[in-house]
Amino acid sequence: MFKASQKIATTMALWSAFATAAYGGWGMGRGGDSLRLAFAQAKQHASHIVLRLRPEALPASVPADVRAWLTEQTNREQLAADISASEHVWTEDEKPTCAWTQTTRDAAIDLSYVTCRKAMDFASGNRPSDHTSIPSFEAVGRLLIHESVHHFGITDEQFADSVAIAVYDAWSAGANEWLRIPSAPEAKTKHAAVWADNQMIVFGGLNASGRATNTGFSFDPKTSTWTALPNAGAPARDLPQMVWAEDKLIVWGGYVAKTVSGTQTFVWQNNGAVYANGRWTNLAPPAGQPAELADAAAYIDRGVQTMVWTGTEAVIFGGAPVSGKLMGGAYNPTTGAWRQVKTQGAPDAVSGHTAVWAGDKMIVFGGRDSARNISNRGAAWSASANAWTTLSTTGAPLARDAHTAVWTGSKMLVFGGQTSTSAGSSGNGGVYDPSNGSWLSFTTEAAQGRFEHASVWTGSEMLVYGGKSARFIFSLGAMAAYSPAAKAWRVSEGAAQAPASRMHPTAVWTGSSVIVFGGTLDGGAATATGGVFFP
Repeated sequence: MFKASQKIATTMALWSAFATAAYGGWGMGRGGDSLRLAFAQAKQHASHIVLRLRPEALPASVPADVRAWLTEQTNREQLAADISASEHVWTEDEKPTCAWTQTTRDAAIDLSYVTCRKAMDFASGNRPSDHTSIPSFEAVGRLLIHESVHHFGITDEQFADSVAIAVYDAWSAGANEWLRIPSAPEAKTKHAAVWADNQMIVFGGLNASGRATNTGFSFDPKTSTWTALPNAGAPARDLPQMVWAEDKLIVWGGYVAKTVSGTQTFVWQNNGAVYANGRWTNLAPPAGQPAELADAAAYIDRGVQTMVWTGTEAVIFGGAPVSGKLMGGAYNPTTGAWRQVKTQGAPDAVSGHTAVWAGDKMIVFGGRDSARNISNRGAAWSASANAWTTLSTTGAPLARDAHTAVWTGSKMLVFGGQTSTSAGSSGNGGVYDPSNGSWLSFTTEAAQGRFEHASVWTGSEMLVYGGKSARFIFSLGAMAAYSPAAKAWRVSEGAAQAPASRMHPTAVWTGSSVIVFGGTLDGGAATATGGVFFP
């Protein structure tokens, strides 16, 4: 059996700055098992960065034999697979070392709660009083790489150390995952963003002074430059909805602050605008629908309506006008025509719900109902039949709002949000399969629960970024990735180029990367910063 060297053990005693400030982004609160959570996250992260390691990114200080071993693609692939497959076996007994293992492939890695806690406490002994001590993200990943190197029959402790350190040195330089982008001309939070014509377009939201804006910018990742959009005729809104309609930008809804009898309130606008050929034009609601929708200002952090693009129509759903009926409409930007979305059979979702376009139908889930209760109900709207079909709640995830949903091409993935139970820090969600109407709920320790985050679908994974945990006052900065095929999570956190943690960010998928922008930093300030993440 082999143990991690003194160099790794020393590293494990260090806390990253984020772990100190934000309780690590992994902690599960008072009495929570932060060690199991940290190791579960670091396991998949270590496997991932070994697999995507570029030999040319290895520091010059890496020993020649270690460089040669890591340069072999087969070694990297097999090491990544071993890290991911190795079982973590925990014992309450104190041991001479935190971790130990055998020299056979896919062997379990044994770990001691007592010894690991001692190795990973604050060096000064000043552990927080309200949560379990949390180890450095990088330190745990290095330890797991070190142990898995031994599974190749390699008994040289220094060699195993050097492999682990080389991999994380390359990662921490920021070349493998995150790249920072220049700050935008204006800070934004509660804004909207889309990917259009090889650029990210952001619009609206609140600025650094907390005022709703009618400004927009495009960002070109190839040139890393921002360009302002004309704003004459654009509506000033926060939490607007936005879609790219092939050659037009459609903006809808959002809140406007109004003063009524000396009291400021926020009213959702049931109208929008279209941007095309450098000009904005007003977009009115379907005939007979009011311009303002009744909604409690208490839910200002939730969008009242959702909008999806079908390929021919922008479909809007949600909200509660004075009449109490649900709102909906489908707008064709080519013809300029509206058609009503029937309300019979529609889910009672007033705000905070999600909607995805599933090829021939819009699927709506969760949110607040007309009694302002959190719901786990949903329905699918057929574009051709203009009719709703209620989703089964059997096996559905907990009721929630402020969550996200993505469409994989065959299934809807729901993650996060504020639930009726505020159930801990574990991430939970569900997978809905419209082909058979079934739900598969999941809960994971690897990705912390959150709300007011952003999610995108890459073609193979759901990437989740930012947001805020119900347990902590700090926002989250980790990028969590869920593979429905493998039913596995991995988490990336702490690279030098990663943007600061935040809530209310936007994220768009470019086809090869995710661009994260804006949001609210800890302390409440809107930010103009962001980053590009390569999964």
